[in-house]
Amino acid sequence: MIVTKHWLNEWIPLEAITTEQLLATLNAIGLEVDRHEHFSVPEHIVVGKVLSCDKHPDATKLSVCQVDTGSAVQQIVCGASNVREGLYVAVATVGAQMPSGMEIKPLKLRGVASEGMLCSAGEIGLPALNEGILELDESIGTLALGTPLCENRYFNDDLIEIELTANRGDCLSIHGICRDLCAAYNIEFREQQQQRRSDNGKGVGRLIHLVHEERLDVDVCYSALELSSIQLPLVVQLRLALIEVQHKSDLEALLFYATYNSGVILRAYCKEFFDNSEGIAQLRLTRDDAGFSVLYGQTEYASVVGVHQNRVSMCTQHQGTVIVEASYIAPDTVSKLMHQNPRASDEFYYRTSRGTETDLEFGLVTVLDLLKRYCDVSFYRGALELSQQRKPCIVAMTRDEITALIGNDVKKTQIVQILQRL
Repeated sequence: MIVTKHWLNEWIPLEAITTEQLLATLNAIGLEVDRHEHFSVPEHIVVGKVLSCDKHPDATKLSVCQVDTGSAVQQIVCGASNVREGLYVAVATVGAQMPSGMEIKPLKLRGVASEGMLCSAGEIGLPALNEGILELDESIGTLALGTPLCENRYFNDDLIEIELTANRGDCLSIHGICRDLCAAYNIEFREQQQQRRSDNGKGVGRLIHLVHEERLDVDVCYSALELSSIQLPLVVQLRLALIEVQHKSDLEALLFYATYNSGVILRAYCKEFFDNSEGIAQLRLTRDDAGFSVLYGQTEYASVVGVHQNRVSMCTQHQGTVIVEASYIAPDTVSKLMHQNPRASDEFYYRTSRGTETDLEFGLVTVLDLLKRYCDVSFYRGALELSQQRKPCIVAMTRDEITALIGNDVKKTQIVQILQRL
């Protein structure tokens, strides 16, 4: 499980805690730190804006750009295919020492003067994000021209990799790690500022019908939205690169990012996959012969809950009506089924087999807030939910038994405080 200190700090207040203290605390509470790396963009690399972009007079693959770096407008020759007028960029100014060891100096490229370099993510010491130069956006904060990127918390952070045992599925998310830290430091979660969601005046029940068998062993919750466009923000691109995750579409990337934050399994479906002759999405949830809970469309299955999604049910275009699903299945249930009847699984099965968050509304709010922030989208009101009644599991232990188990004498008030935080 890979996190960064500033990523955790978005959920809980860690300003007064040093990185060394954080690492020691994680180890002390059983979240073993396997790797720690500090990363920072070099000095003299600043926020710039491309004012104009013209073809090089003597090179078809080069562009001559006028770039505002806050204190001056510099002419910079660039070979990236994605450079264009109006783009906010990372500018290595003259004198900058690049991670490769190269020093930025004034020079001429095919006879045209160039003072600086427009940088890709890899060139400034970050994971590679695309084929061209780094495109900055306001997901990393206000883009004040001339601001050194090394002062931006997203480019100056501590990466921490935690080695989780198989029984710690509760910490396979940023929220889960922060929950344990709240208990360790006796602090509260930050209040998450949610974007106000505009709806299109229609209830989700007019769009979706959920038909299901009784006594299924899964919980599901469905919401719907109209998506016009999507732009994956830089902060999400960077963090997914840091945790070494790639996806085939921006929508899948946002869904995984929301799952990684919340711990709730989130999927998206194309509404047309479920549409009947009247244009109503009819979702059929039933148990197959092997005991798996399977979601069906009109002609074939959409997903096996907690195990796998059929790619034909996914949204291949970033527009149209999208159905978002949050789901939960008990880890022992899904693991037993997969052991008895192995079948194809995707990246989410690793999480469901170890245990995911049960608060499906929290997961939906997380992903819908991301979509509101970064996409052109409107929402249908409400949600369709199916949940199972489960008996609470009560574990009774005395203080003396706890002391004997952990080898530490903990006060009763502290035990109560820790359990309440968890």
